[in-house]
Amino acid sequence: MKKSDMTLDLTEGSVRKRLIQYAVPLVVISLMQSLYSMADLMISGHFIGARGISGINNSSQVMELLTKIMIGLSQGGNILIGQFFGAREDEKRKETTNTLFFSFMVLSAVLLAVIYLSAGNILRALDAPAYEEALAYLRICSIGIFFIAGYNAMAAAVRGVYDDGADSGSRKV
Repeated sequence: MKKSDMTLDLTEGSVRKRLIQYAVPLVVISLMQSLYSMADLMISGHFIGARGISGINNSSQVMELLTKIMIGLSQGGNILIGQFFGAREDEKRKETTNTLFFSFMVLSAVLLAVIYLSAGNILRALDAPAYEEALAYLRICSIGIFFIAGYNAMAAAVRGVYDDGADSGSRKV
């Protein structure tokens, strides 16, 4: 298969078909995240029992919500970066990319502090069973927010400028 056959141009052809082609990878990623969570629960359940599983499940819901919010925000950055890249406005693209990274690092620091410090209140509001286990797991996971934000910002920046060189007007980033 030639590279040009693998290029997805969302501006041509059936809108429904293009949206499905665009959405399928997002659905697959979400499915993979769910499978990872299931594996996490099975392995943890083997070592820490039912109370541990309950704690992990409750805390995972909070972390999944935060991850989905970051994915949505990164998609906005992805669109802006892609628009500036397509318009060959390199200074605006660089500024937008830097703003995206800086914003996500600040957001992750704020979320880390808020989640770590208010984990108990969040879990009490959810009326989470196995409170102690859920609290410990949520606090540990909150430390990973920095990496979740960094990954999503980087992925958005790369997706915004991705060019497989298939067209004759391709250019370096």
